[in-house]
Amino acid sequence: MTKRFIAAVAGMLILQVLLFGIVWGNPQLKLERSYTATPSATPRPPEPTPLSPTPIPTLIPVELGAPTRQVEQAAAANVQCNVVALDLIGAWVKGGKPETNLFEFVSVEGKACLGSFTKDVQPLFLTPNLWFNGALACVTCHSSDVAEAAANMSLGTYTGLLAGSRRTDNNTPGQNVLGDEGAWEKAKLYFMITTRQMPLGRPADALEKGPVIKAGSPK
Repeated sequence: MTKRFIAAVAGMLILQVLLFGIVWGNPQLKLERSYTATPSATPRPPEPTPLSPTPIPTLIPVELGAPTRQVEQAAAANVQCNVVALDLIGAWVKGGKPETNLFEFVSVEGKACLGSFTKDVQPLFLTPNLWFNGALACVTCHSSDVAEAAANMSLGTYTGLLAGSRRTDNNTPGQNVLGDEGAWEKAKLYFMITTRQMPLGRPADALEKGPVIKAGSPK
C-alpha cells in the first residue's frame, strides 16, 4: 500500500514537470510574455527642492550731521524767559513804549531778554485767568468803547493803552496811566496793580506784581 502511494505521488510530480516544460517552452507563450511589462515598484517622488530664504534688505545707517544754523535758530526762538508780569510792563514803559520794536527786560534768573508789545505785553490785558485764578481779562471791563468802559479806559489796543483813562471819547486822550519812562513806579497803572485793586477781584494774598509768566526770548 505504501509503495503504491509513493509511486502515485512520484508519477504526479513527473507529470507536472512535463506539463510545465511544455507550457514554458511554447514559442507563442514566450512572445506574449515578452510584451507583458514586468511590474516594478512605484518610484518615490523626488524630494522637493528647498526654497532659498528671502534675503532681508540691509538697512544702511544714516549718519545725521550736526544741526544746521537754521535749526538752532528755530530752537532758540522757542525758548522764552521767566519774568514777573508787572516788571515786563515796566520794562516796556522804560524802553520807550515801542509798538513794533523790541525792548529789553531782565528775567527772574537775571538773564537779558527781548520782548515785544504785541506778543508779550498786550496779552497781559487780553488773557483771562492770568493775574490770578478766575480773573477776567482786563478788556472785559476796559473795552474799546470808552464811553462804556470802566474809568473810560480801553486796554485792548496799543493806542487805547497810551491814551489813558477818563477819556471823553475814542478820539480824545485822557489821563496818562503809564507814567514817564523814568518814573514808572509812580504811574497810575503801577499803583493800581501793586495795591491789588486791579485786576478787579484780585485776592489780598496775590503776589504784589503779579505772577511769573513766560515771555520774549533770551537776548
